[in-house]
Amino acid sequence: IATGINDVDVVNAITYTHGIVTATGVIEVFDMSGSMVARANNCINISGLNSGIYIVRCGENVRKVVC
Repeated sequence: IATGINDVDVVNAITYTHGIVTATGVIEVFDMSGSMVARANNCINISGLNSGIYIVRCGENVRKVVC
């Protein structure tokens, strides 16, 4: 049955739960001015950052998180 919805690639999905960002690969976290504020492989705790909106990138995947 054709639905018009393509498969979702979750191999490199970025997840954010209770201040912890996880993804497969190098995770980069940017503040709203575009400055990189954190970087790690596979898992990073950003709960210590100032409250606000951050952009998280891992490879070609990008996600906005609010902490």
